[in-house]
Amino acid sequence: ITMRGTMAGGRKFSHFRAHPRLKKRIELSFPTDNRRVQAVTVDIGLGGVFIATDVLLPRGTAVEISFRLPTRAEPLVFAGIVRWLNDGTNKPDDADDRPTVRGMGIAFQDVAPDALIVLSEFLATEI
Repeated sequence: ITMRGTMAGGRKFSHFRAHPRLKKRIELSFPTDNRRVQAVTVDIGLGGVFIATDVLLPRGTAVEISFRLPTRAEPLVFAGIVRWLNDGTNKPDDADDRPTVRGMGIAFQDVAPDALIVLSEFLATEI
């Protein structure tokens, strides 16, 4: 999957994504220095997630997110790295009239195999 868009300042970007994303709202949380932030997913896939949040961590920051899927009682915990930030002004070229979403893209890293299986099975039932 190739994504194309325009960044702040008018710079164009193109990015290849290895895994498709499911547009799905799932409540999640992640820690900051002094509190646990509640947020929601905009889209999620096996390689990462974009979350809607007003709390933007710096690009390159390691973060651990936890969320519950409707198919599982226990929360899943995924470690990742902040790879992309949207301050609410970045809009993909193909966004038409959809509003921009303030948030951050997180690439999953070192995912436990059992958590990856659970997420994979969930995504397969939703797509």
